[in-house]
This record gives sequence, structure tokens and C-alpha cells, in this order.
Amino acid sequence: MFIQHEEFLINTNRINYIKINDAGLRLHIYFEGKEREGGAGYNLNLRFDSEDELNDFVERILKGI
Repeated sequence: MFIQHEEFLINTNRINYIKINDAGLRLHIYFEGKEREGGAGYNLNLRFDSEDELNDFVERILKGI
């Protein structure tokens, strides 16, 4: 499943874990990496304008996983 945040289209099937930073209204999303490249993975940092917007987005991610 894909969800969109601003210009990012995010594949929720590839998410390993997320980290929420409530103080800065930021969400860090960590994706699985390719095994042949060391499996380090990738991450994406998103900012939100409000705590409600952040919480709504996290709920959408959890529904997609």
C-alpha cells in the first residue's frame, strides 16, 4: 500500500519501523535495505504542522502495514 505526504509517495510494505519525535513534530521512517548492499536500509524524515496531523498520518501508516 502507498500513502502520500507532500511530495513523497511512501510504500508502507517496505517500512521496518517508525520513530516519532513529538517535540519537533517529526516522524522518522526506516525502510528495509537490499541484502546484497549490506542491508543498511534507508530512512525518510517528515515534518508536520500539528500533533493532530502527525497522529493522523501515523494511524494511516499503521493501517497500511
